[in-house]
Amino acid sequence: MSCLPWLWHAAGVPARLPPLPTPTVTKSGTTRLRLRASPAFPSEGHGDSPVPQLVRLLGLDNPLDKREEAVDELWRQSEGGKESVEEIVSCPGCLDLVVSLVTSGSHAASEAASGLLREVSAVQPYGSLVAQAGAIQEITGLLTRKSPPPEVRDQAANVLLNLAAEPGLREKIANPELLAAVVLMLDSELQGEQNAAAGIIAKLSLSEGIQSLLLGAGVIPKLANILKADFQKVSKVARLEARNALLRLAKNPDAKMATIDQGLMFVPLVGADAYKSLKATGVGAPKVPEQVTLEHPLGSQESPFGAGDLLLGLHISSQQSVDEATQLAMEGRSRLNFLKRVGLVETPAGGDNKPKSEAQSSTVLPWWDAIPRLVLILGLEDVSYAMQGARAIGEVAITEDYRRKLAKAGAVPHLVYLLGSGDETAMGAAATAIEKLSISQKVRRAINAFGAIPALVSVLKTPDVPESLQEKIVGALVRLSQTQEEVEATTVRSGSVARGVLDIVNSEDATYEAKVEAENVLKEIMSLKADPRDKIVDAGGAAPLIRLVASSGSFSLRRKAASVLESLATKEAHAVSMAGAGVDSALKSLLRVETADEDDGSGVSAACSLLGRLLDCENAREKLDCPSYVALLGEFSKLESVPLSIRHKIWECLLKLGEQSRRMH
Repeated sequence: MSCLPWLWHAAGVPARLPPLPTPTVTKSGTTRLRLRASPAFPSEGHGDSPVPQLVRLLGLDNPLDKREEAVDELWRQSEGGKESVEEIVSCPGCLDLVVSLVTSGSHAASEAASGLLREVSAVQPYGSLVAQAGAIQEITGLLTRKSPPPEVRDQAANVLLNLAAEPGLREKIANPELLAAVVLMLDSELQGEQNAAAGIIAKLSLSEGIQSLLLGAGVIPKLANILKADFQKVSKVARLEARNALLRLAKNPDAKMATIDQGLMFVPLVGADAYKSLKATGVGAPKVPEQVTLEHPLGSQESPFGAGDLLLGLHISSQQSVDEATQLAMEGRSRLNFLKRVGLVETPAGGDNKPKSEAQSSTVLPWWDAIPRLVLILGLEDVSYAMQGARAIGEVAITEDYRRKLAKAGAVPHLVYLLGSGDETAMGAAATAIEKLSISQKVRRAINAFGAIPALVSVLKTPDVPESLQEKIVGALVRLSQTQEEVEATTVRSGSVARGVLDIVNSEDATYEAKVEAENVLKEIMSLKADPRDKIVDAGGAAPLIRLVASSGSFSLRRKAASVLESLATKEAHAVSMAGAGVDSALKSLLRVETADEDDGSGVSAACSLLGRLLDCENAREKLDCPSYVALLGEFSKLESVPLSIRHKIWECLLKLGEQSRRMH
């Protein structure tokens, strides 16, 4: 027989059990048992505290239902604040007994035990005591090996949320088994559970050593889904925690690219004062396809702050034939215009116009909100802010879809304008963004049409340009210089398409959207008449490019310059002009340095490609010192480390040089 009644009597506690509990509704909405006040278990403010007696009832030799009643009452006592928690924790063995109830067979006992641990762990420094009592291990078992009801999962997750605030406990929480369960909770439809899971991930992301584990657990797609979800389905708390976690994980370049791939973009926060220079836009409906009917929610009333425009953009009838991407872009532009007018564009934490830390310097938004924001930042008068927008565009332009959306939103003219800003950092950011956007053939044509090539060459011709900026400028020129085959193909297409496009523009039956698209096509066709290679030469770009090939700059810069010259040499007139402008000595210089200092062959590959183009032109070939190239290429071909693909280029050049030698004799 248990000796517990004798211990109670020695302690002055009546041996009889307390009266039956009274049902009470918990915070989570479920029914929870609470003890009525009695002489043995007095209420607060009436006699001695019942905490010691309740802790004794948690003993393992008591029936589960009595232990459940005791832990439930202790949970209620813990809600009294820090002093109540301190009293509970001061009882020896209390936390160990409470933790043992987390995985008990009773859901009510599990909820009460988890709820009590949640209250205790929220008070510093008792979180470490909760962990020492084995709470993390028991919660792991609860969430992974059992199927507790939502209210139990909610309380258990919030215990982990409190414990994750302590750096020393994060590695224990980030064990693969428990982490997988927390990641699954990010998809929960229960707001409290999802909030707790997002908070846990956000706190774990504070530790750099755990970030790789989070990425391996697949948190990025789930966090992205929270930010992309409708505002009615996800709470502000979950959004904030998901955003904070993604911003921290984005320090890893692969994680940043994965986040962008999920439809999110990183947008700099430039501060409220930066937007004061913006000119107010007219109040009017957003531009939508002509066949779309919009119902004005305010009737004939107009909002002085542009709220009507926002509501117009958000009240498109679901029966209209508007694709999802177009609708999202319309909504994003409408929201941004409204925020500009009322001065509520997001600002960095702390209210500073220029953030002091990286975590405060950016936010992450769905693409339909991010793209108009980035274009807005590009148009700011302060070059330092516009530079941040250009840098962000260079990072997010990783897919064809994004590149086209950014160009369609109006990013290209602003980037070209930045090239003439005189600020080296801003010019470098703009050149990088243009290079990334130019990967798309369609966007590349638009960039050429907006005068990017003359602007880039102008920077290249400027004296004392840093090598880092030169390399970015030349990298953009590599992308923008088209091959002969591409020019010929687009020219043929333009002749067959132009007449049909003109018919659409002049038609009275065509919709407004069709006419706008046709006008854009005509602009592209007109831009094709000016060959990008001609633009580079006409702007005086050949001479500085030749100087770069012959310079003592980095191998990367010299190779890129040689690549642009190779594209120029596909036209005979340019090849002849280059041969007489010193390209011969520049090529020899590049080959000599490559042979002496580098054995991977990347430099000689670019040199051979340019040399091959020049040898194809008879008038240019006559101006080259062919015997010198035979000696240089022969020496390089002896290196064992030269890849087979580059050897083929060397042999092709040697064959062409041999033919030239035979002609001369």
